[in-house]
Amino acid sequence: MELLYWLERQEKQEIEELKRYVVSADIVFESTEIDEGSDILDWILEHKDKKSVLIITDADSEDENLNQLIISLHNGLVIHISDKVYQSSNMTMKIKRVDTIERARKYFNSALKFIKKLERITLTTEEQQQEIKYENGQENSQNPTEDKLPVIAYDTSLDNKKAEDEYDESQALEQNNVDRYPEEIELLREESIEVDDVSEVDMFEEDKIAGLLPKVNDDEFIDTESDYKSRARDIQRQLFAKQKWSDTNTIGIWSPLHRMGVTTLAMNLSFFLAENRIYTALLEGLTNQPVLKDWLKRFTKIPKQWKSYAATIQSEEEDPQKVEWHYKSVMCLPLDSGDESLIWNEYLLEAYMTTTNIVDVTIVDLPTGKMEKYTKDSLKYMDQLWIVVDDTFQDFIAWKEYIHQIQEHTGIPIYLIFNKSYEFSQVKRIGKELGFETIATLPALHEEVMRNYYDIEPFYFANERVNVLLQNEFKQIGQHLFNDKFEKKILVESSQQKKRKNLFNPFKKIEDNLKWLLKS
Repeated sequence: MELLYWLERQEKQEIEELKRYVVSADIVFESTEIDEGSDILDWILEHKDKKSVLIITDADSEDENLNQLIISLHNGLVIHISDKVYQSSNMTMKIKRVDTIERARKYFNSALKFIKKLERITLTTEEQQQEIKYENGQENSQNPTEDKLPVIAYDTSLDNKKAEDEYDESQALEQNNVDRYPEEIELLREESIEVDDVSEVDMFEEDKIAGLLPKVNDDEFIDTESDYKSRARDIQRQLFAKQKWSDTNTIGIWSPLHRMGVTTLAMNLSFFLAENRIYTALLEGLTNQPVLKDWLKRFTKIPKQWKSYAATIQSEEEDPQKVEWHYKSVMCLPLDSGDESLIWNEYLLEAYMTTTNIVDVTIVDLPTGKMEKYTKDSLKYMDQLWIVVDDTFQDFIAWKEYIHQIQEHTGIPIYLIFNKSYEFSQVKRIGKELGFETIATLPALHEEVMRNYYDIEPFYFANERVNVLLQNEFKQIGQHLFNDKFEKKILVESSQQKKRKNLFNPFKKIEDNLKWLLKS
């Protein structure tokens, strides 16, 4: 396999380190290095008929030689170290942009399986095109579009190429006798290659397309990574300008089974944290069936001219202040009806998941059931994943392998919250069987939850008995998040309340004495 190093702006030491990683990859490359005395056009003429090529380059995105190089080659992978996205019409070359040579090294390590696959390619360009057309036809015929549920378009590749999948969730589901969801709710999924601080072996993956990409007007859509991040930072500054930067936690709450109380827990825990002086945001994870807005509408009016953050981040015309929706001191960021028609990619997902990184804690209400591609990708922006379980013991054990694959794939710490517990509940047993620590055990409150659907306040506020029952467990969760800082914060708040009360005590005594004098 041919390997071309075309590195003009990197430190020599970093280049040598990259080469050592390549040499240790157990692949024999015929490598060439372009330097000041080399001619890239000569290399193109010499190698354009090679069956597969790997290029590691930091050439300028507008360099005509780079364009000519990529167009002329038949098949391969380009790791492009640049702060600008390079667009090519050559669909047989996969192009991955990274911003540093260190990330290029990580990407190379994670893409080894794909590179080995390239090494075995013998098809000509014409044969490849025919095979791609055939495979696309097969996929389209096997996955017809249906109208039962809206489809979220989520394209994390941005390269329009397939890669090797190291994350076989279907196998885990089959091994554990877990039913797959109907084809009509399979959403658009493609490869996702992570280059952040996760294990290098797990950074490269692919999912097959199982939906059709909706059309989009390019004039109305933000095109580059810098645009997404700039837009997100602008909204971030305006929404959270009055808040101080502090250590932040982003927590995803999820369950593989439906009707486990995920949204109820996410909302009421958020209100508890905010009540205890923890600046909290409640974010609805991407889903084609948003519910958080409808829940909030039961308790409070929709702010005038409110727009969802999901829609605002994709439109420069929307005023970021319209995103603001505070309730009980919690910054609420629900999805809106119609947001399922938005088109998402890895840059937009990052902006969506990280805007609240100024607050103390962000609670993410994740859609339950088998995780879609965008849900799995959103985990890399979270500090912990909390799984809500209950007494349906066998059902959760059936998902054990799937849950562990998620942890191995993402490296995210996972904890359990046991909901709806009774005297007979075996909380320790399910934690031991699944292999995760249980950080809280919430009581069974089925009747109170059902009644609360007709209340005008969340049951944490509407029912004093519920409030008392939840306090201790929620405090335990707060201590899990903030260690002894949470206990100190509560003590400080309690102390301040006593001081304020004592401050008015002398005036109360004077008032009582005056009343006594008047009576006498």
